[in-house]
Amino acid sequence: MNPQISPLLRPGNAVLVYLQERLSAIFSPRLNPMYNLGALALYLLYAIVISGIYIFLFYRMSLPSAYNSIQSLTEGQKYLGGIMRSIHRYASDGLVVVVVLHALQAFFSDRFRKYRWFMWVTGCIALPVLWLEGASGYLLVADEKAKMVGVQLAGWLDTFPLAVEPFSRNFIQGGPLSSLVFFIATFVHVGLVVGIFGILWFHNMRISRPLVDPPKELTVWFGIILVAVSILKPAVSAPIADLTALTGSSEIDWFYLWPFPLADAYSAAVSTVFMTGAGGFLLLLVIPWIIPGPARKVDAAGAVTDVVKVDLSACTGCAQCVKACPFEAIHIVPRTDGRKYDDEVEIYAGRCASCGLCLPACPFPALTMGTWTNEYLIQRVKALLPNGGTGKTMVFSCGRAGVNDRIYGNAHNVVVLTLPCAGIIGTKTINECLKLGVSGIVVASCVPEDGHYRLAKRKLDLTRLEVSHLKGVKMVTVLASRPRSILDEIQRAQAEFVELKK
Repeated sequence: MNPQISPLLRPGNAVLVYLQERLSAIFSPRLNPMYNLGALALYLLYAIVISGIYIFLFYRMSLPSAYNSIQSLTEGQKYLGGIMRSIHRYASDGLVVVVVLHALQAFFSDRFRKYRWFMWVTGCIALPVLWLEGASGYLLVADEKAKMVGVQLAGWLDTFPLAVEPFSRNFIQGGPLSSLVFFIATFVHVGLVVGIFGILWFHNMRISRPLVDPPKELTVWFGIILVAVSILKPAVSAPIADLTALTGSSEIDWFYLWPFPLADAYSAAVSTVFMTGAGGFLLLLVIPWIIPGPARKVDAAGAVTDVVKVDLSACTGCAQCVKACPFEAIHIVPRTDGRKYDDEVEIYAGRCASCGLCLPACPFPALTMGTWTNEYLIQRVKALLPNGGTGKTMVFSCGRAGVNDRIYGNAHNVVVLTLPCAGIIGTKTINECLKLGVSGIVVASCVPEDGHYRLAKRKLDLTRLEVSHLKGVKMVTVLASRPRSILDEIQRAQAEFVELKK
């Protein structure tokens, strides 16, 4: 169990990590769908919008024209319009699956509290909008399923004390279903897409360089799957809506229409189901302030991790720390202390993740993170190797990787320093270790594609590039589901270091 994860989340986190690492073994970490869920959600949303635009070109907003236009598209354009309609349906279903997995991953990875609360809340707000977007789409088909959705939604809307004629009268026996109803439903369906993109903009506005494009191989495979499913099981309409008869049974899309059979199964009013859902939604919104995190502990040397602070007397406003920050917590503002530089750094404490990625990015000793600074890190290394590092392997262990330090006690000739994040390491620290004569350096990080602090992968890649010409430096990944495997990685690295000395 990862000690950095809230105790309430550790069982779920163990299952999540096991699943992610098994998928990585199959697809590789770069192509692991679980590490690309946010980007895949956007990809499916683009597929929905493109196919939706094509369908809208042929759509007619009246009864029976609405039904006939969809039927003409499905049957008359079997190999284009029919596939486009099916892609629209299955991409929408896939989007629900991906979004739910994305939410569960964020939850059980403990990535929803503190500096991440804004992303969690905006993501939760997207859920009901996404549901209403999908449900409203079924109204536009004007078949028996659309009548069922319309009747149920109308009954729910009628529970609100609106000073208008009851909406359900549009669906009574023999009642007129006017073009205005289809126009309103179309307006809602199209308008909600714009709303979803707006929410996603807010969702990502506090993230530096968000991942919005999945790897090309994943886009190709997901596209092939969408087309294949659309051909093998095309989306079709139920019979045309008959307002002179009661609503019969029809095939249910459980991704969007689940409240209605659920209400029938428990003889509950649809409004009751929706109000229950609203209560659950409010609970989701406040979870970041309900679930406590693990107590912050001071390490064996008394090092404290805290919000980053800036010493303006050493800051030149070079903006290197801004580029390194994963969560838009550092900004450049006009100079306030009268020094010759034009700009200075400002830290937004509420957004700071205390990851330390900005420390090695700063070319001057201007940033501190509690006790941690570049100079302090080097001092810790020297304190661990008072007589030099001859015959020793220096292991920098990521504190977020889920490895208990006691495991390293079974490694031979190693000196371990656990860090808030492996990305805190800079080339200056690595060079200092090599000067002390260590046999080699092992950086044990969590999965780079799933770094807790996002840009840790970018920082590690930069470090790897900077030290690629140095012999005796190896970066390895810790498997949280099999933490003792790090011992095998260290042993292999030590064997490589011995060969390099020959």
